[in-house]
Amino acid sequence: MRLTLSSEGAATEKAFKTEMIKPRVTFTPGVELKAALRDNSYEAVKEEHLGAKPAPKTGGNPGPVPE
Repeated sequence: MRLTLSSEGAATEKAFKTEMIKPRVTFTPGVELKAALRDNSYEAVKEEHLGAKPAPKTGGNPGPVPE
């Protein structure tokens, strides 16, 4: 990640205000993340009927484990 700043120009130093500065965070994925995204695959899961339990997820972060 990197921080970039931009602003509109001002005719004089007195006319410039710090509120004119617009910060932006830019994320650039590294080689490992790009490779993981490239090698990832996706598939649609179709429920057979209402009330059916969703198919278990595979891969990725399962999130918090319920107690």
